[in-house]
Amino acid sequence: MLVLEVKGQDNQEQRTKREFLAEWVRAVNGHGGFGTWAADVSLQPTDIHELLVRHEAAND
Repeated sequence: MLVLEVKGQDNQEQRTKREFLAEWVRAVNGHGGFGTWAADVSLQPTDIHELLVRHEAAND
């Protein structure tokens, strides 16, 4: 599972939210009963395909 955030701009509030999301992902993956999760952020529409390919490769 991939939580993909799409943002037009990055700021401190968004970075803080991603820190909490990263903590949640670690906890869910540590539990082991909900599959493998990852999170990432897209700041430009052109990078979405690259992000998806990268996370797909990580799961192979």
